[in-house]
Amino acid sequence: MGHTILLQWTYNPPQRTAPLNEYILTRILEHYGLSQPIRTTVQLRTFRAAVDTSTRLLTTLAYSPPVLPGRETPSQPRDNTTFIIIDDRPAVNGPEPTVDQTIKPAAPSQFSSIAVRPAAHVLPLLTNLLSPFVMGLTKSARAAASTTAEIPRPTTLPGTPLAITSLTFSPPSAPHPPVTLTIHNLPSQTAASIFLEAECETEEVLRDFLAGCLPEGVGGDVKYMGWDGEESSWEGLERTRKASQMLVRLLRESGLT
Repeated sequence: MGHTILLQWTYNPPQRTAPLNEYILTRILEHYGLSQPIRTTVQLRTFRAAVDTSTRLLTTLAYSPPVLPGRETPSQPRDNTTFIIIDDRPAVNGPEPTVDQTIKPAAPSQFSSIAVRPAAHVLPLLTNLLSPFVMGLTKSARAAASTTAEIPRPTTLPGTPLAITSLTFSPPSAPHPPVTLTIHNLPSQTAASIFLEAECETEEVLRDFLAGCLPEGVGGDVKYMGWDGEESSWEGLERTRKASQMLVRLLRESGLT
C-alpha cells in the first residue's frame, strides 16, 4: 500500500555522448549502494484505429518474468497478466514538459485500462473483436472472397512493438527513505528520455527522492505524473495497472508509442 509517482527526464543536448541512465546511476548508487536490481522487460504493442488515426489508440502491456541479480534467466514465473490501455485523446506532436508539477491521468472516458488473464489470449481476442469493426477488411480479402467463395477474413492487427528494459531496486535500509525505484530504459542508447517509477508510503518523500536522482546542474526537462486515488487501491495488481497506465500515457504524450 502506498503511492506511486513517475518521473520523465528528457535531456538531449547535441554534445551528449552517454545514455541517460549513466547520468543518474551515480546518484542512485548513493541511495542503494551496491545492491543489484531485478531486471524485467516491458513489452508494449500499440494498435492505431483506422477510422481516426490521430485520436484512438490501444496499447497492450505485459511484463516478462523477473531476472534476479547474477542470473541470465528468469527465476520464477510472473503473474500471467496483460494490461490493455485505451487512449482516445488528440495526439500530441511532442513532449510538453512540466517542471515540478504532478499531472493526473485523464478521465476514464478518455484514457482507461483493464487487466486481462491469461496473457496468451489477449492478441487473439483483440483480433476477433477489433478487426471487423476498427481495422476493417482489406481489399485483397474482399476480392479473394468474391472470386473463391471464401468468407472474408478480418485484417490482421499488426501493431507497433516497443520493448523497455526495467531495473527495480528494493527499498534501501535507513537512513535512506524506503523507496522502491524502477528505472525504465528505452531501447535506443541515444533515447532523449528516461522514466523513473518510485513507490513509497508518503507522496512527499517520493517527489523529493525522484528529484534527488537527477544530476545537479545538468538541466533538461522534467515531468511528474501521479494518480489521485484511495490508498487502499495501491496494492498488487491494481497498483501495477495504474502504474502501467501512467507509463503508457507518458510514452504516448512524448510521441514514443
